[in-house]
Amino acid sequence: MLLGAWVKPPENPRWILDVGAGSGLLSLMMAQRWPQAVVNAVEIDKAAHEECLQNFSNSPWQQRLQSHHLDFTRWNCQYEFDLIISNPPYFSEQFFSPDSQRMMARSEGSLNLISLIEISAGLLKPNGVIALVSKSSRLDEIKFLAEVKRFRLNVTLVSGREGKEPALCLAMMGPTVSDSLDSLVIKDRNGNYTEDYVNLTKDFYINF
Repeated sequence: MLLGAWVKPPENPRWILDVGAGSGLLSLMMAQRWPQAVVNAVEIDKAAHEECLQNFSNSPWQQRLQSHHLDFTRWNCQYEFDLIISNPPYFSEQFFSPDSQRMMARSEGSLNLISLIEISAGLLKPNGVIALVSKSSRLDEIKFLAEVKRFRLNVTLVSGREGKEPALCLAMMGPTVSDSLDSLVIKDRNGNYTEDYVNLTKDFYINF
């Protein structure tokens, strides 16, 4: 959810791709934020894809949402996108649960960070943007991959609580992105949501 609220491309996107869409939350947020956008979701896990389809059909933006059950690394896509967004797998280890297909979808055995950026870069329009969330410990890797593609990089490091080290990295890269590095704290020392976090996410939380 945080990535969907944070991402802000230099230009309003018309064509959006959500890679590893899961239940479709990010796609729904993109459709809500940009009323003219057409959003395509790609999900390898069948159960997650079916859940995504159901969520799309129940939304007020269903005419602008499409979900594809396929492997992104093998997709022969003929389209280009203004924005490619992804909440990729957090696990760098080859870790699989024998009783969970979802674990495969969240393991880098199915889609690693290098493949995500490499393939996505080939699907971008000239001024397109890639946005993703990852562990903060992978920031150097993200920087390197952006440099290889000659992309500029906009990064926000996210701490769950004031005084704690950042756990997540929100990254947006592309030829027209402004280079920047800043931070976001979700909760203060008393456990209350910070003003920055509330302002960022209030359009998507009823309680805010």
